[in-house]
Amino acid sequence: MNTDREPDFGRRRTLTAGGAVMAAVLANTPGSAFGQAGPVMPPPTTGSLPVQDIQRILRASGHVSGSVLHVSQLRKDLNDVAGPADIPFKPAFALHNDFYFQSIGPGRAILNGDLALPAEEINAVIDRILSVGLVFQAFHQHFFDLDPQIWFVHLRGTGSSYGMARGLDYVVRATGTPLPQSAPLNPSTTLDAPRLGRLLGGEARIHEDGVVSVSILRREQLTLGGVAIDPRLGVSHEVHFEPLADGRTAVAPKFALLPQEVAIVMRQMRREGFDIHCLYNQETAETPQLFFSHLLAAGNPYYFSRVIRRVLQQTNTRLLS
Repeated sequence: MNTDREPDFGRRRTLTAGGAVMAAVLANTPGSAFGQAGPVMPPPTTGSLPVQDIQRILRASGHVSGSVLHVSQLRKDLNDVAGPADIPFKPAFALHNDFYFQSIGPGRAILNGDLALPAEEINAVIDRILSVGLVFQAFHQHFFDLDPQIWFVHLRGTGSSYGMARGLDYVVRATGTPLPQSAPLNPSTTLDAPRLGRLLGGEARIHEDGVVSVSILRREQLTLGGVAIDPRLGVSHEVHFEPLADGRTAVAPKFALLPQEVAIVMRQMRREGFDIHCLYNQETAETPQLFFSHLLAAGNPYYFSRVIRRVLQQTNTRLLS
């Protein structure tokens, strides 16, 4: 039985930050008490999730896939970040705040996400996460030799969809993220995005600056804080591709792995020339426990996609044909 009782966002709160009393960010939002004995099964669609209102509150456009709304906020203020071998890290490539919402009933949702932060923003963001009652889950680097170094703070929550969106907006206001922002209507790329999706067995999307992402789902029924979640709630494999000026493509896979899969995947990826930049736990209450790893290489994106697919075939991953 899950005995953890996590904060619910369905009641009025008064927040105190920096010595000043804040407005009740989460006031007047519907919801009921959290605390299930067993997992709550996710609906097949976004259900009652207020998709448009969440995007409006977070001042950024989102994307619906399966039963999940994914809202991404690019750190466009961090526009001069250099990676290994002078690879320019564009915001759409690896420098963005990501928030995932899934409906778990009328007016209620589960949230999972992370924020990309320079060092000077970290503790102010953590303070705000804690002050609004969201769950602070992890704090680490995704890539170890960026200049300047960028860090990632992970959070989650369960309760009122509106309350959590307003709480997130309060957290993001402690950062330099330029808002509002919206995704381009017709983004373009020099890469063959559909081909990358087919090679990897996942869903391909085109972003700003020609960046392509492909999301590939695990097969397990995962739970987070006792709630059964869609694997699209930030716990999938994902590969980002950024075209470079010299004709190569920067390729940055993120793997979501069971413990017994870690060594197999890391060994094969190192043999293919990928640098391993991190291995970490991202959530504090998921079942089964997953380990996440970000890697990086530059070269032929289609060759690397075939490599990654062969590696994923050694894991419990749902590869599209």
